[in-house]
Amino acid sequence: MLLDIVRFAAAIGVVVTHSGEGTFGTGWIHNQFWGDLAVPVFFVLSGFVIRFVTRTREGNPREYYIDRASRIYSVAIPAMVVTLFCSLLCLLLQHELFLHDWAPLFTHPVARVVANLTFLSQMWGHNTIPFINSPFWSLGFECPYYVFYGLIFFLRGWKRLLSCMALAALVGPQVVFLFPLWWSGVWMYDAYHSLRGKSAGLVAAIVLVLWLLLSVLPGLLGVGRMPLAIQTVFTWIATRPNLLGLMGITIDRATMFAYAAGLVSAAVLLLALLAIDGTSFSPKPVLKNKVRRVADGTFIIYLFHYPLLLLAAYAGLFRFQHHFRNVGIIMGVVLLCVLLAGPLDNLKLQMRRWLRAVVPG
Repeated sequence: MLLDIVRFAAAIGVVVTHSGEGTFGTGWIHNQFWGDLAVPVFFVLSGFVIRFVTRTREGNPREYYIDRASRIYSVAIPAMVVTLFCSLLCLLLQHELFLHDWAPLFTHPVARVVANLTFLSQMWGHNTIPFINSPFWSLGFECPYYVFYGLIFFLRGWKRLLSCMALAALVGPQVVFLFPLWWSGVWMYDAYHSLRGKSAGLVAAIVLVLWLLLSVLPGLLGVGRMPLAIQTVFTWIATRPNLLGLMGITIDRATMFAYAAGLVSAAVLLLALLAIDGTSFSPKPVLKNKVRRVADGTFIIYLFHYPLLLLAAYAGLFRFQHHFRNVGIIMGVVLLCVLLAGPLDNLKLQMRRWLRAVVPG
């Protein structure tokens, strides 16, 4: 349940970041920090989940890739349709303004759709955004990581090496640079699986509490940061030299800030999971189901919210500094995305059955 809460909170962090953009007219301060923090957290959680499913469910490459394809495309394809539909409505509502703001992102439309639905939009430093839906960019990192993982997990010897080298050559250094960050989620799962137990849970709880106190109390007492505080560790990682920059390669989204966000969150989550597991705490099934149902909308929120919020802005629904009204509209968009989780989950299952029927065994 903890991971469900974290992934939903990360999605809300992305929504909050975007809602402060001047395009939406909310009058809120645009703080990119929460969005930049959320995506690395998603990467870590993704690595954790993929490790879990391959260790417990998907025992062969056919099932693994069918599961990943149905999961991604059941949301990505509808999101692309929604993006185009919202773009058309925005164009009809405010023709001149929409063309002024977004016309450059509608050049080579077929190439944009293909690049994003093959998840090669970020290859070699390109940033091919699908029209008005900028959050699509992270799929250009995460989906190649699914392929990398499948090649590493299911292949052996020279086949594994050559296939990974070929994929790395295809996607480029920026995508490859963040792959160890995604893999930290795999390590987190392995560490959790091997350490879980009452004794490890007690130690993890003590370490986590001390680490949080070390990170929070100095600020409350007006004392400077402590050497091992979360903020200090985060800053140290974020300010390390970037290997891509040292090699003269454009960094783009492959930042050390992403490593700081991902690695620190992985450490905190691992300690929290071990601590919870050690206490044998188990929430009521009804509560777990409700949390899971809401969290199932996370991926949908991530890919659907931007075009829907933009449509609301061009329809004049947002009001400058009208906080309750603006929050209500955003909450409505989030609720709509959560409600779409059921139908899109059914679509995922249908895609999975179709792929099993057409993909050779």
